[in-house]
Amino acid sequence: MRSQRWVGLILALLCWSLMAPLALAQSQSVIIDDQAEVLDDARVTTAAQPLVKEGAQVVVITVQSAGGDGLAYLNQRLRSLGIASDTNNLPASTLVYYVAMDDRLSYIYGGSQFRTALADQVETLRQDYLNPGLAAGNPTRGFVDVLQGTAKIISNPVAARTESSDSGSGSGLIWLVALVAVGALAFFVVPSLLNRRSQSKQAGDVLAQTRARFDASRKSAGAAIADLGRQMEDASAKQKFDSVSYPSTQAQELARRHTAALQKFRDIQVKFDDVEERMAAMPQPRVIDLEAAAGAYDEIKQHAQAISADLNEMDVLRKELDKIAAQVPQEVDRAKKS
Repeated sequence: MRSQRWVGLILALLCWSLMAPLALAQSQSVIIDDQAEVLDDARVTTAAQPLVKEGAQVVVITVQSAGGDGLAYLNQRLRSLGIASDTNNLPASTLVYYVAMDDRLSYIYGGSQFRTALADQVETLRQDYLNPGLAAGNPTRGFVDVLQGTAKIISNPVAARTESSDSGSGSGLIWLVALVAVGALAFFVVPSLLNRRSQSKQAGDVLAQTRARFDASRKSAGAAIADLGRQMEDASAKQKFDSVSYPSTQAQELARRHTAALQKFRDIQVKFDDVEERMAAMPQPRVIDLEAAAGAYDEIKQHAQAISADLNEMDVLRKELDKIAAQVPQEVDRAKKS
């Protein structure tokens, strides 16, 4: 009986020794260091699973503020987590996603296993997948999107280059192919490159024009809000005396309209700040981003002008009420004289 217990114990220890490294590897396949406390860990972990299946170790790091040096803080966290000494010495299969919330910084780094697949895609992943979620105030969505986008890129890598190993009698054919390729380059590729250069210049011109429109719209919207702010201060000062200067019905109407105008003014201030924050999160906004922001600024300016017009109408009403009040004593004096 005692020998059977020893056999059972030895088997249990053997199973544990075999399974423990696998469990440890699985627990370390997704590392979430959410110092900013902004993430839904379960959703991020689930989104990372396709990358884990590709053999990746996924590291997600957030901090509220990196204290002015985002990269230095990231390297310090990598060392503290026992992952690497810095971003230049990552393990081959490691993917690092890092965001400093208040500093509006986001970085993506990959080990040598994924460096080729991600070489020209990192900026696209940041701008089109990670940053939109951050700008919308939903960091979890941003990380989920960028992890899914990375998995899509890695699972469909660019086809590897192949080299011919033919020699001897095949060398003449190789030279013939080379000559045909040079001819194709002269007649097709060069004109295509020139056309692309022209298109790039046109795209640059469009971007510059759109940027100018964006700057003008932003400036106009900001000026409209500033002017309306001064007008609202003047209106608030007048509104304090409405209840003692005019009949209750008119005073209540003026108070209602003043409250509505004040709320609308606060709403457009919030909208202006939202557009500012969204654009600040885009280091290199595209034409479509600039167009959308310019349109939003134009709409804010129109709302500001409408609120200003309503305040002017309230001033007209006050003048009419003042005129009526001034006529009452004159009518009383006429009645006494008659």
